[in-house]
Amino acid sequence: MTYYDDIYERAVDNYYLITTEDAKELNVPGVELAKLAKRGRLENLARGLYRLSRYVPSEFDAYAIAVASVGRAAYLYGESVLAMLRLTPTNPERIFVATTVRVRKKFPEGIRLVPQNEHAF
Repeated sequence: MTYYDDIYERAVDNYYLITTEDAKELNVPGVELAKLAKRGRLENLARGLYRLSRYVPSEFDAYAIAVASVGRAAYLYGESVLAMLRLTPTNPERIFVATTVRVRKKFPEGIRLVPQNEHAF
């Protein structure tokens, strides 16, 4: 099997997204993701986040990309959950993502990071 075959199964189950952390778990070197992106098999969406070039678009893609770009401890938060479930009209240009882990990345304009205290629940 090739590296692409290894990451394909994981990506299909995750809105066609694969992170460098996922690749590491699958024993795929991170540099291989960059090579696959250069060959056109993957799209580089953000630092450490790739999507299969051939994918089936979904109405939830923006939410999946926002959460995946923040990291594994991230989850949708607040009005973004309501928007995803179509329970209330909200501003679709803002996606609120919460995490209990410190994140030091810069995000696109539409992603709003909401830090959470893990002991708050």
